[in-house]
Amino acid sequence: MQILNFTLFEEFRNSGFFEPYQTFLQSHPNGNFYQSSDFFQLAESFSEFKPFQLIALDENNNLEGSLLGIFQSNGKGITSWLSRRIIVWGGRLSSILLVQIK
Repeated sequence: MQILNFTLFEEFRNSGFFEPYQTFLQSHPNGNFYQSSDFFQLAESFSEFKPFQLIALDENNNLEGSLLGIFQSNGKGITSWLSRRIIVWGGRLSSILLVQIK
């Protein structure tokens, strides 16, 4: 499995994985706005947000999962460093929807 990390929306849009991701998101039962390209672009517009898109690919480059997260910090200097955190509002998406434990 290969994990790709995109920290800029334009990089993601031009990567060749954008359209397959759009299809994956729209067809996934748990897909929502917080994993969308619209949210990625919106998050980039806030100075305290640094979005990142992780894409998981199988050995044939088929999309297996994704996660859109935000590095968030407030203030400047030490305040920024002390307030930093990662937020994943929409959760992760996976091609494996349910695992039963017996």
